[in-house]
Order: sequence, then structure tokens, then C-alpha cells
Amino acid sequence: MKSLKIGVLFSTIIFLTSLSTTAQVNAGLGIDHASAVDEAGLDLRVGYQFNEHLNLVGDFSLFFVDDGGRYVKNRYWNEFNINLHYFFAVSDTKFSPYALFGLNTTFWGVKFENQPGMGDYEDTDSEVGLNLGSGLDYNLDKNFKPFFEVKYLMTDDFNQGNITFGIKYVFSH
Repeated sequence: MKSLKIGVLFSTIIFLTSLSTTAQVNAGLGIDHASAVDEAGLDLRVGYQFNEHLNLVGDFSLFFVDDGGRYVKNRYWNEFNINLHYFFAVSDTKFSPYALFGLNTTFWGVKFENQPGMGDYEDTDSEVGLNLGSGLDYNLDKNFKPFFEVKYLMTDDFNQGNITFGIKYVFSH
């Protein structure tokens, strides 16, 4: 399954780089909620808008999970996503709906301190999976775009829903 995911990613990148472009770079900041950890997180993203329909977005989400116990020094849950956003043509509106498809890597861990019988140790893991979802940009002006996004992450070991609210800045050229 991993080779299929990598093949899809490279095929998408090759396809996108072959398009005639009127490219724009955008960057954003948002607040996430992930169902698997039931916690809020910070979403940082950078996008490359190839044309009016296609935007390739890389985002990193850092979730603020609680320590979870007496011997737990800290826990973490983070995601890195690469998604292709396909914007639907909608005329005479400030809203821009899109569908998304992509790949994710989720990594998590817990660090224990003074655990009876075990001392200090760390347990970590990661998963690669697929993303499916949709979103909506609000074209506030030519540079600022508040957005709302819902996506479903599917891996071999878990599935989770993510909801993100944020704002993007479009760098004009």
C-alpha cells in the first residue's frame, strides 16, 4: 500500500508541474481538531496555486495533547499532509468550495519518566495514510482568505476526522 501511495504522490506532482500555470503561493495558519486525540492543534500550511482549479498544499499540524498520567513526561501527536485541492467553478460568489485528496504521515509518542520497574523510556510510532475531504475558502479580498476544511485520514492502524478553521494569505506576483 505504501508503494501505491508514493506512486500516487509522484504522479500528481508530475501532472501538476506539466500544467500551464498562473501560479500563486499562499500560506496559512489555523486551528485543528482531531477525533483520534480529541484535542486542539495548530495548523501551519503552504500552498502552490497552479491555476484557478488546482492548489497543492502541504500542512503540518501540532496537537496539544495532555500529559496523560503520573509517570508521563510528555505526549505528542503530529501530522504532515500533502493534499491536492480541486476548486469548483462558482460564479458571482465570494465562496470557493474545493475537494481534497492527499497523503498523510501521522507520528505520535509518549515519554515516560521514573516508571516503576521500567525507569525512563519513550514509545513512538508513525503511520502513512490517505486523506479525503472538502473545504471552503471565503475570498475576503485578493490576499486574505479565511477557510474551513474537513478531512478524513485513513491509515492501516486508525482513521480520524479533522476539522480546521484558519486564514490564508495569497502572495501576489
